[in-house]
Amino acid sequence: MPAQRLTLYTSIALIFISIELCAQVDTPGVALDTLFTVDLPETENVDAASKYSQPSFEAPTSITIVGSEEIENYGYTTVNELLKAQRGFYETYSRQYTTIGIRGFNRVNDYNSRILVLFDGHRLNIFDGAPLGSDLSFDMSNIERVEVIRGPGSALYGTNAMLGIINIIPKKREDLKITGRYGSFDSKKLSFNGGRTITDKFGFSVNATLYDTKGEDLYYEEFDSEETNYGIAQNLDYERTYGIYGRLYYSDLELKAFASFRRKGNPTGSFFSDFNKKSETLDKYQFFELSYKMSFSYDKFIRARLFYDMYDFNGLYYVKLFGFNGFGSAQNLARSVGFEAQFIWDVLQNNRIITGIEYKHDLEKKIYMGMPGVTVLNINHPMDQFSYFIQNEYQYSSRLSFYAGLRIDTYNPTHDLFNAGRTVLNPRFSINYAYDEDNIFRLSYGAAFRENNIYERYIEVPFLYKKNTDLKAERIYTTEVSWEQRLSRKLKSLATLYHYNMTNLVDVEYHAEGGYYQYRNIGEAETFGVELETSANLSEGWSGFIRYSYQYTTDQDERRLSNSPEHLLKAGVTKNINRYFNIALEYQFESARITNYGNKTNSVHYAQANLYSGVTENLRISLLVRNLFNSSIRYPSGLQFRQDTILQPGRNYLFTIEYIIK
Repeated sequence: MPAQRLTLYTSIALIFISIELCAQVDTPGVALDTLFTVDLPETENVDAASKYSQPSFEAPTSITIVGSEEIENYGYTTVNELLKAQRGFYETYSRQYTTIGIRGFNRVNDYNSRILVLFDGHRLNIFDGAPLGSDLSFDMSNIERVEVIRGPGSALYGTNAMLGIINIIPKKREDLKITGRYGSFDSKKLSFNGGRTITDKFGFSVNATLYDTKGEDLYYEEFDSEETNYGIAQNLDYERTYGIYGRLYYSDLELKAFASFRRKGNPTGSFFSDFNKKSETLDKYQFFELSYKMSFSYDKFIRARLFYDMYDFNGLYYVKLFGFNGFGSAQNLARSVGFEAQFIWDVLQNNRIITGIEYKHDLEKKIYMGMPGVTVLNINHPMDQFSYFIQNEYQYSSRLSFYAGLRIDTYNPTHDLFNAGRTVLNPRFSINYAYDEDNIFRLSYGAAFRENNIYERYIEVPFLYKKNTDLKAERIYTTEVSWEQRLSRKLKSLATLYHYNMTNLVDVEYHAEGGYYQYRNIGEAETFGVELETSANLSEGWSGFIRYSYQYTTDQDERRLSNSPEHLLKAGVTKNINRYFNIALEYQFESARITNYGNKTNSVHYAQANLYSGVTENLRISLLVRNLFNSSIRYPSGLQFRQDTILQPGRNYLFTIEYIIK
């Protein structure tokens, strides 16, 4: 019997056996929302760590929860701005896309493909990468919280959850909030966030966002010649986005719909495009999800969902290359449907099992590349994915708990679920120990993976690229120990020590004999790191944090990995100036990064200030100044750029006004 068929039969059998046992057994216990509660200080709940809501100190991995108050106080306007203020995180912005690095790893061309991004629990890694910058068109004033989960998450979520999981939770309001923003580079943004509970069982919420900016005129010395406008890209840094998210629910049935559209000019001349000629990219993310949840009793809970995902990318580039002179095009398209069923059972008062199955069917997964009048690449390789996951949580005592999880993912490119495919197994183990009510220790081990995208496996261009259908999935193996301490009711600290080992990293290799490029599993990386954090909420309106990360990342030849700063330092403070005005100051430092061409960037000193005021109960205004000291900040670029580094925006301003209609 093929391994895939055995996996399918075993998974289905385990699900039905569990349900049958649940129907026969009614063990004394406690409610789902109180299991594993010990005498510890109050904490926020996290949804994404174990696929159900649990206190953050019970989660089997390192968690940071950034709430709406912190988002508004510091003036974060995109998810990447929020993330780069967290320990172990840093960003790279190419003037086209923003990618996030975690704990020393960020390949400049990966488009966040090694981070799993969830929006209200729904996967946004539809094609492979995911939006975390302005390509996610959703105003941050409409965010309830962002869950930042470090470390591997493939034991529950499968592919992409290598370095971490970001879960973005929108607000569910009972009124209407209107937010308007205006700032430097003629940037304008308008958002609406409203909702209503019509009856005890029926209600809705809607979020909508519009954004437009002219951007900057930018100078690049690499193009400084008369033929290329002396290196000045004029009117090409523009950006236009709009997005909408809606939620409709009746009792335990819920329907979600999401759409994000973004058009961005290309001012850098990347991908061999003719400099200072109009080139742009268009990204569209969309999904629909219908979910249902039900409790059999106080200790048995089931959730099922159906989903439909869509992603479209269209890159338009003016090229003068190989005798071509005109607009070339690059297109990616993905359409998929699927379902997931999840079952939670408190077998005993101290034992919880989370298990489930997931199936995804690609309707289309296409890549097209063309020059004027010529099709260079046109491929369609959809795939089926079947997964089974299980996690067992065991409370040995009131202060000691164990977690063990495993997920099996089977990928099949033939659309025949019982035919040949390949299977990836990913375990996760964790031990949580509360020494007393002020000290919590966590030891965890996990494995995760990223499945190859169709570009890496199937790109074939005559005399240039050769496909490689033998590529293996990228893997990561991690070990982490952390200590969370409450020094007082107003002062908390955290220390983390971790080790990452990444194998089968996919990269392009040139074959001189054949005269072609090919994606191969040629890379490895290893990271040793330490993270320290202290946060305080003091009297007289003071609060703040300080975060330090040391991350030493090397490749398979024991050389420092490119685009990987060794030291990160972040600090922030908020203060009530008087009855009406408050100020938030933030500072970020990072050490030099190595570029793809072997050079080093300067260290980064970045500061921002946000002055905000609750004028009335319904009216709030703020003024944000980014890059307060107008520092010259450069980040490494990818191999598709002629520039070695890309200059980041200088000092800029943003004025915001918010009004709530009740």
